[in-house]
Amino acid sequence: WEFKFDEKKWEVLIETGDCAAASGQIAGVGGPTLGHPSFGEVSDVTLGFNNLLKMFETFELYDPNITPKRLKGIVAGILNDADLAPQVHHTNAGVELTMEEYLEVLLKVAVIKGEGKGLPHKMFESFCSRVFIPIAQRKIPGRI
Repeated sequence: WEFKFDEKKWEVLIETGDCAAASGQIAGVGGPTLGHPSFGEVSDVTLGFNNLLKMFETFELYDPNITPKRLKGIVAGILNDADLAPQVHHTNAGVELTMEEYLEVLLKVAVIKGEGKGLPHKMFESFCSRVFIPIAQRKIPGRI
């Protein structure tokens, strides 16, 4: 995985794999920009918290270390919003994560799950390549 950030355009290029695009497809935010190696202008792409909860359930990512309540805590810490419900709920309807916030959630989940060894970016790479992408390929075949 090699990420290149262009601060002017918020462009993210992923040289190998496409963890964010895979997750975006199942969460309902997929589109032509997410299916392409370049996200382009990602500032307009958001993921609803309810969709994130659905994605984690669909991908069977919950385990004793990552529960809906713990995921809520991760997102609440990133968004500074303690009023989130740890399940799909109408009160979560307006809660949106930017692509950057979403990637931060995935990074924190990878570190908590302990995928790989070493630095957080290595754990993230291992989580995406060994867990996330294979699940996405099974759950939404032909799209990843």
